[in-house]
Amino acid sequence: MVDRGSGTYRFTVQSGEIDPDAVAHARKGTRSEGSAGFTCVISGAPISGDKIRVEGRAGRLGARLMAVVAEGKRGRIYLEPSGEHARLRETGQSHTSSLTIAPDELILGQVSKNYAR
Repeated sequence: MVDRGSGTYRFTVQSGEIDPDAVAHARKGTRSEGSAGFTCVISGAPISGDKIRVEGRAGRLGARLMAVVAEGKRGRIYLEPSGEHARLRETGQSHTSSLTIAPDELILGQVSKNYAR
């Protein structure tokens, strides 16, 4: 969910049927057609691939926790992370309840991880 007014975004977890148009939009991602390269999800402004590489190499790209994956009785379930989940992920700690935060079990929203140092 993008809030252009405040310049913020957050991820939501949905279940059930997914609209085919929403799937097509998600598959496109932020890659734009033409020479721009990518599109900013907040402002809609074009961003060149070169700019993303420069920012990544300078250490100015990051990751954001998108969801927590937990084992349920009938398989995996995906949960929206709380602020506490994000904090635990950043520190590498696990949750104190029966839900364990394992780095390889988290879904991360990464911007062009191939361009990081």
